[in-house]
Amino acid sequence: MILKLEELLISNIKIEYSYEFILAIQLIIQNSGNISSQEISKKVFYSSRHLNRLFNQYLGLSMKSFSRLVRINKSIKLLNNNKTSLMSICNELGFYDIPHFIKDFKIVCGITPQKYRA
Repeated sequence: MILKLEELLISNIKIEYSYEFILAIQLIIQNSGNISSQEISKKVFYSSRHLNRLFNQYLGLSMKSFSRLVRINKSIKLLNNNKTSLMSICNELGFYDIPHFIKDFKIVCGITPQKYRA
């Protein structure tokens, strides 16, 4: 299964990004998508609104959507280890609860984590 995150980054690889935008992407990836836009804004010295405009301009999706892709990408790696419970994945990736995780997973992948794992 080709992950949407990888497709997105590969399709936009030729664009030259600002240092701050690259830093924002790195922060999201380093935190497995579990970081608020306010935290990112403080670290890159851009407003959340400006960062969202950059994400939409360069990647065609919001910063929140990009963070969701990163979180789900990480969850897929964890789901491939059958010993990791859904609750452990939720806790590790900062999801509020299992239904929230399932909803986000289904938005990105089109199936539930349980069906993916089966």
